[in-house]
Amino acid sequence: MQSRENKGLENLKTFIYRSDGEGINWAYPLSLENTGFRMTASSGEQFFAA
Repeated sequence: MQSRENKGLENLKTFIYRSDGEGINWAYPLSLENTGFRMTASSGEQFFAA
C-alpha cells in the first residue's frame, strides 16, 4: 500500500528512487547523483537532471 505522500508525488509525475531502500538517490526530475546533466535553479542551487 502506498503512503499518501508517495501517491501525491506520483500524481504530480514525480518519482523517487532509493537504491538502498532508505535514502533517496533521486526524485524525478532531480538527482543529487552525477547524471552528466547539471542544472542550476533560479535560487542558485545546483543539481542534476534525472
